[in-house]
Amino acid sequence: MELTITFPPHNDEDPFGFYRRLACANALWNWKELAHAAGVSPSRTGLLSQPEHMAEALKLDHGWTQQLAAREATARSWRSLHRFGHDAVCPECLQTSAHLRAIWEHSYVIACPHHGKQLVDRCPACGDYLSHNRERIELCQCGHDLCSVEAERATPAQLWLASLLSTAGATSGGIEPGISGADVSDLVLLVRTLCQQYDASVSGPRRNTAAPRSVQDAVNFLRPLDVLLLDWPHRFEAHVAERIAAGSPEARTLNALLGRWYQQLKGATANGPLQVFLKVVIEVAARDFNGIVDHLVAAELGVDSHLPVAEAAKRLGVGRDTLVQHLKAGKANYRTRRLGTRGLCYEMPQEEVQRLKEERDRWMSIESAATHLGIGPSILARMGEAGLVVVDVNWRTDLIKGGAVLVESLATFEASARGHVKKVKTSESTIAIKELTSRRIGDKKAIESVLRAISNGELCAVAAGEKLGSLRYKVSEVKRYFGRPVLDAGLSVNQLAKLTGWKWESVRHWIDEGLLGSHEIMLRGQACKVVMPEQLLAFSQSYVPLSTLAHSLESKSSALLERLGGIQLLGGKRLPSGAVRGALVRLSDLAQAALLPGLREKAVAA
Repeated sequence: MELTITFPPHNDEDPFGFYRRLACANALWNWKELAHAAGVSPSRTGLLSQPEHMAEALKLDHGWTQQLAAREATARSWRSLHRFGHDAVCPECLQTSAHLRAIWEHSYVIACPHHGKQLVDRCPACGDYLSHNRERIELCQCGHDLCSVEAERATPAQLWLASLLSTAGATSGGIEPGISGADVSDLVLLVRTLCQQYDASVSGPRRNTAAPRSVQDAVNFLRPLDVLLLDWPHRFEAHVAERIAAGSPEARTLNALLGRWYQQLKGATANGPLQVFLKVVIEVAARDFNGIVDHLVAAELGVDSHLPVAEAAKRLGVGRDTLVQHLKAGKANYRTRRLGTRGLCYEMPQEEVQRLKEERDRWMSIESAATHLGIGPSILARMGEAGLVVVDVNWRTDLIKGGAVLVESLATFEASARGHVKKVKTSESTIAIKELTSRRIGDKKAIESVLRAISNGELCAVAAGEKLGSLRYKVSEVKRYFGRPVLDAGLSVNQLAKLTGWKWESVRHWIDEGLLGSHEIMLRGQACKVVMPEQLLAFSQSYVPLSTLAHSLESKSSALLERLGGIQLLGGKRLPSGAVRGALVRLSDLAQAALLPGLREKAVAA
């Protein structure tokens, strides 16, 4: 059958309404006569399930029928929320164009976002619902002109929902809460949950209440939305607080406290722009509920101001038990939540965790600090002893310290050392800061003196490096602060005693008496006497210990003392027993004693 009049569907037209309008334009009795003419079942399904056949049978554009079939598939996805049996219309929209808008078929759409009026589904003249079988879209079956009907003004909540549904979730029409890009199925589930379970005292509301059949039924069903969205978000916050207060005092989790209402709301708002509803719930629960809140959800939303102690410990880099001990000692703010049947869960404010983390980040371990500066831990220890960097070996007892070394003090020392670099070419030997070890040099106090001199600019590096430990200094300038180089060239009292067999007490007494020359150096923080080779040579050219002389004659000191006669002894140390130890004999006196008898014999012979 070829129709006399054809025209394309409007971009927003209901597909079933198009065929009804097409039948009216061609003076057919109603849409069922059109279905018979096309050879399909006289039903909505018959008209819209075979787009190719309808295009061929009625000589319509294939694109039109395909477009109508696609819109019908969208309407069928609404399932029980697809308004069947009668129409709902906006009288002012019909004045503009007498066609049914596709979105008017949704049961939750009871307002027109363009005109701010409620939809009309009953004729004010006859009181009947607007039948699908009426001849013309803009007229009731009784003949009353629907364009002249004065509709009631819609509420903001009705317009909010209608705007979102009519734009497939794209916009809420500037009505709070502002939503953009919402999933329609999630939106419907949210509305169903908020309205169907609005009264927390009513358990298990009938499921069919969520699928209103008329505009008035939908107005009644959606009325809670008018309350919850008013003065957003304060009314919704108050509603959540009331539900929390009405929950079981034995509940330990938010799921147990708020039940199916919360579970369904979370399922609808876990992702996307509808999260603003879940965010309010979590915020109020974190404030009013003394139980376990969904911390993962709260963290994702950036809502909950507290963290479980395990998560807080992880962020701070400490053990959970260690952190709990600090909390019990009152070293940080926290709160407790009921956990399980009897236990308590510790939680810390996120601001407190962040504050502690910032404080702990100002400190680092000795190993990390040494690596950062390019030196060994022993040199870093010397810096700490010298007061050049802040080192706290008991840092583990302080929650605000993440290591033993204060990072700021490292930066200060490094800046000072690098600020006194004077690069010069030199043929002299140099030594790097990292080489100032007690194992190599042996004098910790002297190392500290050198580091102080580097810090205050008394010692200036002649070569720089990537790290502080690579700064190099002239050995001749560093020597001034060390006794070890002198010791390496000479012998300490102990070394001299071991080498010669002389008593340590005797050697030290000779030095004190000025008989044996020496240099005094600082070694490991203590004064040390060092005898240089030239000083030992001068001593050996002037004196010989009595014990050494006796040993060369295979005698004893006491026996030799009687045979020396009037030769003067000196440098001996008197012991408490009265005995003398370490007596010296001048070589010149021995020479004279040896030569005098010979001279006398020669004179007698002459």
